[in-house]
Amino acid sequence: MKALINITNFHEAYDILAGSKYYYEIMNNINSYIRNIRSVNDLDKLLKNSSFLLPHGEKVVEMSVDIAKALNLSNKQIEVVSISARYHDSAYAFYPQEIQDTLNLHNESQLQAILAHPYISAELVGALFQSKEVFYTILAHHELFSGDGFPYKFKKDNIPLESAILGIVDFYYTLTDKHHFFNPFTREEVIMCLYQNINILYSESLFYEFIRSLRKKIWSEESHFIEIDRKLSAWRNLKKESLIDYHSVYNRKNRKSVSNFENTLKQIVKKDDLIKWSII
Repeated sequence: MKALINITNFHEAYDILAGSKYYYEIMNNINSYIRNIRSVNDLDKLLKNSSFLLPHGEKVVEMSVDIAKALNLSNKQIEVVSISARYHDSAYAFYPQEIQDTLNLHNESQLQAILAHPYISAELVGALFQSKEVFYTILAHHELFSGDGFPYKFKKDNIPLESAILGIVDFYYTLTDKHHFFNPFTREEVIMCLYQNINILYSESLFYEFIRSLRKKIWSEESHFIEIDRKLSAWRNLKKESLIDYHSVYNRKNRKSVSNFENTLKQIVKKDDLIKWSII
């Protein structure tokens, strides 16, 4: 597989991983597997060893492509979003199971491994598809509107739109899906997190497109969202007053769960602090 040597060739990942006790194991796994990855089918076979990676990628693809189409991205851009969304976490296929089973973001070795995953995924998938667009989309999918993301702390319009789309959908599913890393939050908690941090985590316009897509995909299928759906039936042309009304109702009925999530949120968005659970 021809590496995208002019872009990174894993050098930045090496630098981040250098102090981690997992450095040699991860890099040995990469060097062993990379020689056997010659096609998309080869990569899929590797990812099937994980119960999380392909199912997570497929969920992220579906909603990311829906948002990309709604935002009138070109066919080429939509293809980039689709590829990037499906394979954005491919790096974890090379990581030891210990990291998933005992993840602790205060453990420097584990944190270094987690922070390296966009570089490794971007290089692997970008090289496989020979696409710099795919490379950059995956590399920047943990950047945040405020500039508090990683790896480069891009902000606002400096973040590729394809990356921002992938980012908000990945944020949602990472925090709500069941996996080994941590106990998931509820959908309501994550929606409130995103709403309360419009133009901090992601732009206002992207948030509303995300909600439109989520409403179409999930809320119409579940009876307990009927009341929420009634209040928010016109998301595309939503006035802020109706969302604030929902916000106040939610806080009255679910104050404890919102408060618990806000404590985590303070850690997620604190300036110069590490982006917590959403960095997975």
